[in-house]
Amino acid sequence: MKPYQHVIAGIDFSLPSVNALKEAARMAQWMNTELTVIHVVDLAALEAMASQIDLEKVDVAARAEARLKDFVARHLPTSVPVNLEAPVGHPFEEIIAACEKHQANMLVLGAQGNSGRGWQAGVLATNCVRRAPVEVMLVRGFQDQRFKKLMVCVDFSDTAKRAIEQGIMIARQDRAAVEFLFVFQPISEMTGDLAAFVQIMPPVNNVDYRKTAEKDLEVFLKPYLENCEDLEVRTCVIESSQVSDAIIGQANESGANLVILGTRGRTGLKRLLLMGTTAERIVAGAPCSVLTVKPDAVGA
Repeated sequence: MKPYQHVIAGIDFSLPSVNALKEAARMAQWMNTELTVIHVVDLAALEAMASQIDLEKVDVAARAEARLKDFVARHLPTSVPVNLEAPVGHPFEEIIAACEKHQANMLVLGAQGNSGRGWQAGVLATNCVRRAPVEVMLVRGFQDQRFKKLMVCVDFSDTAKRAIEQGIMIARQDRAAVEFLFVFQPISEMTGDLAAFVQIMPPVNNVDYRKTAEKDLEVFLKPYLENCEDLEVRTCVIESSQVSDAIIGQANESGANLVILGTRGRTGLKRLLLMGTTAERIVAGAPCSVLTVKPDAVGA
């Protein structure tokens, strides 16, 4: 796996974005890569204010860059090299353009945004998780120190392999414990193509299926854990018809500070898709920060 080539932090000056900035800087430092901090002045908001403010006399971009410079200076040591950008435009489009321009493969955002609704991801963060061609980390407002417990969701896909690698890398850097989790559906509750397949097969006992899943997880992880004697590692297999609820519940129970999951990729018949609404529900409902991994990340 290639290391991060460029880290971008999206800032909206909220409390979660303070910790997103600190986490992005921390990652850039230990990966020895560049850090760009971007705040996008929303063009739609400016147009709505045009009747009240003479925009021709106000250098909005300069004001935004000055505020961004002050924000970074207040929250990061002067020893951390940072590129600052404060474009005017649509926030999602400008952030994606910055990722492409810098060939970034990691985007760090605050999870709350400006919505104010608990710790849910805002509209911008959700759009980035869905559509950005990079790995996206959403940092909760209370995450102001290194990660101590990671939970990596495994669905046996190629994307899960990247999630495992990222989990091990971060666990080593932060000296964190890491748990690898696989959630399987009860045989009787499988739907879609899997349901049709199950109907023509001999009866399968859920206990036997769990044992098979535990063994498969062990085999799948083996190549990645061969040199991980220095890490505290645990595996967990859970049976649940609601995958997102099971993952969120396990994150709560285990006290994880970071959940790592893949957001794309189809797996084999025995496996579960961890993408689409399932991933979005985890992003929205996880009690901690979330790192979403994609197989087609820029620069990956």
